[in-house]
Amino acid sequence: PPSKNIIIKEYKKHLGLGLKKYYNQYHVSPYHLQIVENFNIQYYPSDGGYKVWHNERDRFGFHERSLVFMTYLNDVPDGGGTEFMWYPEFKVNAKKGLSLIWPTDFTHTHRGIISEHEKYIARKVISTYNENNEDEELVYELEKYTEPKPKVMKTVWVKDKDCPNLKVPTRKRV
Repeated sequence: PPSKNIIIKEYKKHLGLGLKKYYNQYHVSPYHLQIVENFNIQYYPSDGGYKVWHNERDRFGFHERSLVFMTYLNDVPDGGGTEFMWYPEFKVNAKKGLSLIWPTDFTHTHRGIISEHEKYIARKVISTYNENNEDEELVYELEKYTEPKPKVMKTVWVKDKDCPNLKVPTRKRV
């Protein structure tokens, strides 16, 4: 059921806006995606964390998962963020309020960076359409989404600014 907590409502509103930007940037239609799993708020004590490389589709039965988002709920002085296996130079420090959105597949295999300090995160998975929608508020935000008018697109290889030794295919408007 939708939360009545004003903070949760505002958070979901901002997540919806972030997802819309993600959809626009990567030219994905949100209409086949839905949030069907409960919110997780996770606590990691000093020297704790999810230390194993993993992705959100690495188990049987998770094939409907498409995107995941995570928000750091506190600053971690020594970093304590997240690293991605295939982007070794891209490490994200845990900064209160910072939200990440990424695909759930093997291309974004990741793990937590262990810290001497405790860490709190909020996370949730977005799946392909499923009739059991448990998050009406965020879906409502996404329903207000309108796709941009189509423009001519072409695929080009670009250097990733965060990983100078990596070139990735991307779609550019021309």
